[in-house]
Amino acid sequence: MNKRYRLHGGLLLEVMVACALIAIIVPLIGRAIWQLQTHDALARMFSEQETFSSALASQFSAQWSRLRPAGCSPNDHSQLRIGKGGEVTKRLQSRDVDDHSDWLQATDSGACRLSIRSLSNPLTLTNECGFSPGERANVSTCLGNVDARVSRVSAQSTTFQLSSLTVMSTDSNKAVSLVGQTGVLESRASFYWYVGRGKNDQPAFWRTPVFSGRSLALWLGLKRLAVFPLLDNNQDGKVDAIDKDYGTYDMSKVLGLWVEYLYQLNDCEVAKSIQRQRTYHSMRGEQWQYNAPCEGVANTIVVFTG
Repeated sequence: MNKRYRLHGGLLLEVMVACALIAIIVPLIGRAIWQLQTHDALARMFSEQETFSSALASQFSAQWSRLRPAGCSPNDHSQLRIGKGGEVTKRLQSRDVDDHSDWLQATDSGACRLSIRSLSNPLTLTNECGFSPGERANVSTCLGNVDARVSRVSAQSTTFQLSSLTVMSTDSNKAVSLVGQTGVLESRASFYWYVGRGKNDQPAFWRTPVFSGRSLALWLGLKRLAVFPLLDNNQDGKVDAIDKDYGTYDMSKVLGLWVEYLYQLNDCEVAKSIQRQRTYHSMRGEQWQYNAPCEGVANTIVVFTG
């Protein structure tokens, strides 16, 4: 009888020890699993951040790499303007422009380009670019640039009326003829680029034509934007300054743009409990607050290819 009690007591003790071990081990295992899941979720978020940031940088390059006109002579009429979100032009007053972001006004030169074998006025070229009557273009030669306007369009060709066939030589300060010169004709379209409210109230990267036309949301998830011109002040073909001021710049001195941007992932699965507020100090000395890893800050350089 005592042996039976001793047996039952031993089993009870083993059960109690097992329960105690389970009570200790299960929370540890649960915590380890939670940490592993969290680590995996964070790894996915950082990977998505890298992909999203790179894609957004490619969007900036696609929009802005053609802001400098092509050709071997500068276009004196080409300018770039950088403004503050709280101080917009009349054209943007009806748009929901972010007060804390920069906006950019410039001309996209050369979304389509055609080679010119022998310059004349009027000038007839192939209809590869899909120009419409009244649209403007730029003709660039090594002697100078002239404006062109589409006067006639057919299924096979486009005819342009040139503003002039002479330009002022920079060497002799005399008028020189462009008749018979080779060159490039490039499309020209002026736009504003800015941050504003997009689909489902998400912040977005927008483009609006300067004169008329519909605005286009280029990319969802851009929350804040700062743009700085990279300047070649001594005209030696190399960047020697970066300007932090707002204003208008002669494109003959701008070789590219330094871009800072704050973005948010469209679908962020990380719990709010593991998000952390971060601060980014921008080149203008501003402090950008964001929640990592669902939001991130990056910068890129856009090199003009004209």
